[in-house]
Amino acid sequence: MTYNSNGPSAKAIGIGCLGGAAVFTAIVFGIGYAMSYESTDAGHVAVVRNDAFWGDKKITSVMQPGSSARYVGYWTKVHFYPSTQSSYTITDDPKEGDTPGVDVISVPSLDGVQMGIQGTLYFSFNTDPDTVKEFDNKFGTRSFTYGGETGNAYDGTKGFGIFENQIVRPVINNAVREAIATKKCSDLLASCALVQNTGQQVDLTKVPNGNVNINDVQKAIDDALKTDINATLGGNYFTGIKFTLNKVDVPQNVQDAINQAQTAFANVSKSQAAIAAAQADAKANETRQQGYNACPICGQIDLMRAIPDHITTWAPGAGVTVTPKP
Repeated sequence: MTYNSNGPSAKAIGIGCLGGAAVFTAIVFGIGYAMSYESTDAGHVAVVRNDAFWGDKKITSVMQPGSSARYVGYWTKVHFYPSTQSSYTITDDPKEGDTPGVDVISVPSLDGVQMGIQGTLYFSFNTDPDTVKEFDNKFGTRSFTYGGETGNAYDGTKGFGIFENQIVRPVINNAVREAIATKKCSDLLASCALVQNTGQQVDLTKVPNGNVNINDVQKAIDDALKTDINATLGGNYFTGIKFTLNKVDVPQNVQDAINQAQTAFANVSKSQAAIAAAQADAKANETRQQGYNACPICGQIDLMRAIPDHITTWAPGAGVTVTPKP
């Protein structure tokens, strides 16, 4: 480096700056190159997009699940989506549901009883490359908001969940509403017949206990979702769609009335059983007495047999003593 009386020359400073800039640039490009390798695990499919501020934002490639590390280019952005079976749970258990807090779909039955529906939607993301590109163009380029939280569909489990809550959940609600609207409360919960306001007295002896078969309701919801979800999304993005109906509830005041009615039903059944037992005993005694009338000595024999073992002498009347056992 050339020095003059006042320090390094301007030329020397310039060369030094250029050298430093070259080293800095090499480091930046080296880091960028190292970070331009991506891979996918067995549970995700990835979409690679250009992300340079001066260029386009087009998709450059799709990486299938389990892809090994490969160079995807400088200034790219990778969107990861779940490729294995996913589930969306609607439940009153805040620890298990896919929305914050207690989450139940509340819809009216055919006869106006508000029913609480809990269930689980199962599905898989379609990993066909063209389909994945189409999905990313529609939903990977926008953000979603639900419950005060905002995220992108490719932002892991949380982001994909926000997407489901905003886009998929209304479709589930509609399918459930349509299916439940065709059924009376007693079609889903037989005990509803105990408290239905029909103006007629309910025959408690003809009301079954527990839930009736609700497979037809589950099937109706399942069939609707298989077509409605992808129709709403605008493409065959989800496959293996299946809905499982886990639980059907009624409002607490209706449940309390059902519990009271079932208690009354149990008391009636208990009373009816006691009456039946008493009638049977009376009938048996009548038949037994008829036999004794025809065979007086039989009555005496039965009487002797009925004397407890610990009694050694029995005096049925004045002047009469019987020793039943030696």
